[in-house]
Amino acid sequence: MSENTPINNEVPEAMTDLLNTADKQQCSQKFTIDYILSKIEELSQNQEFLLTDMLSKLEKLKSGGPGDVGTQGIALAIAEIVKARTSNTQKLIALYEKMYNDLSASEAQKNTPQQQVVQEMTQILKSGSADPEQRRVAFELLVCMFTK
Repeated sequence: MSENTPINNEVPEAMTDLLNTADKQQCSQKFTIDYILSKIEELSQNQEFLLTDMLSKLEKLKSGGPGDVGTQGIALAIAEIVKARTSNTQKLIALYEKMYNDLSASEAQKNTPQQQVVQEMTQILKSGSADPEQRRVAFELLVCMFTK
């Protein structure tokens, strides 16, 4: 029995490592820029449906005349639903915006050092404020990078 103890201790650690790796991979695969853009589009469509549905319900309300607080209460409740849904949608969009910015930043960080040099040298060449010597050096560096 004592021979099995080391194996038993290694198995849970290996499983934990495997699960942690799988969770990270699923998150990185699921949360992409395309995913975020699709969720924002979905929110837009849901919001449009909600507004159409609520306007339809308001149109169907029939007032019982002056002092009909029941119909007024229903109309106010519908207005509150729309306000709450709009507020939630704005918060979700803010969250998706942050996720988009984070993913965009992480994509930018994935650039290799060579890509970063190319981007910086291209900026120097495009810049009207760089002096001729800086532009010449930037151009020569780019030529050397692509001719090797």
